[in-house]
Amino acid sequence: EQACPRPHLVVVPLSTLPNWERELATWAPAFNVVTLNGSAEARKIILGHELFTPAPLGRRFLDKGSLQERVKFNVLLTSYEILLAE
Repeated sequence: EQACPRPHLVVVPLSTLPNWERELATWAPAFNVVTLNGSAEARKIILGHELFTPAPLGRRFLDKGSLQERVKFNVLLTSYEILLAE
């Protein structure tokens, strides 16, 4: 396993999203894959809770390095349609 900076954004056709989930689970089981899909309410929950750890108290605006350290996922998997909706 090689070190590769995270996170990664993978944008695929909506019809192949389940296939990509399965392949990532097979070939990269150690990766935390977050799939951004579903209703607007479901996506709001995913965006609010699955992508980053909470910011430290008193630090509202973080530099890029701090934000990188707070990332909870290795791969964000979504479709072009969902990406445009967000």
